[in-house]
Parts: sequence; structure tokens; C-alpha cells
Amino acid sequence: MWIFALLGIVHIAGAMAGMGPFVVLPLIARHITAKPESLPHLLPVLGGVAKFPKIGGLVQLASGVLMVVLRDWQMLLVPWIAASLVMTLAAILVGSKLLGPAAGKLVGILKSGKIDPAAVGGATAQMGRALMINGVLLTLITLLMVVRPTF
Repeated sequence: MWIFALLGIVHIAGAMAGMGPFVVLPLIARHITAKPESLPHLLPVLGGVAKFPKIGGLVQLASGVLMVVLRDWQMLLVPWIAASLVMTLAAILVGSKLLGPAAGKLVGILKSGKIDPAAVGGATAQMGRALMINGVLLTLITLLMVVRPTF
């Protein structure tokens, strides 16, 4: 079934797009914390990179659900698939409820024209927490998908 193989490739690409920024964003956050005055120059990059986890997560979720639909709905009862689905939804929520607002704070700081190092530090600390939570979730999801444990 070629469509299933194509969905598998799309699923993997979504995972890569979703996880890639978690390598780059901590470096950007560290740089912003060290040099708050660099925020205006890094903001376009930060905004672009912050979109990838949401898009990648949604692509991964949609392609995963389609693969289950094409195979068998009973696959949703397989523990590692169910756990991966729940963790993917959690990662999307963390991205939209923690990472998004932190990026919004940085945008607000930039638009105010007054770069307060304490405010920048708080926003980047919030980004760091969100990135750590999502990094753990995405690592566990990847581990489940590779190992496919049977309980």
C-alpha cells in the first residue's frame, strides 16, 4: 500500500520539523539572555523557528491518525500508539500555552522599545521550561515509535 508508505515519510518529516527547533531555540534563548540588546535582530528568526513545532506536531498527528485509519482502528488500543498520541497532544499544548506566550512576551518587549534584561530573562526562562518539557515528550514519543514496546 503505497499511500501508507507515503504517510510514513510525511509522518517522519513532521517529527523532524517538530523536533528540529528544540535544538536551535535553546541556543537562541541563551544568546538573548546573555545579550538582551540582540533581541531585535533575533526576533524574526525566533518567530520563524517557533512555528515549526506546531506545524510539525500537527502534520505528525494528522499523518499518524491517517495511518491508523488506513490500517485498523484497533491500533489505537495498542499502548505505545495511544501513549504517543497523548504525548503528541501534550507537546502541542505545551507549545501553544507556554512557548507561544513566551515568544509573545519577547515581541512585546521589542515593540515597547525598552529592552528590560529582567523581563527578557523571565521570558527566556519560560521558553526554557517549555522547551525542556517538549524535549522530554518528543524524546519519549520517538523512543516509543522506535522501540514499539509491548506491555
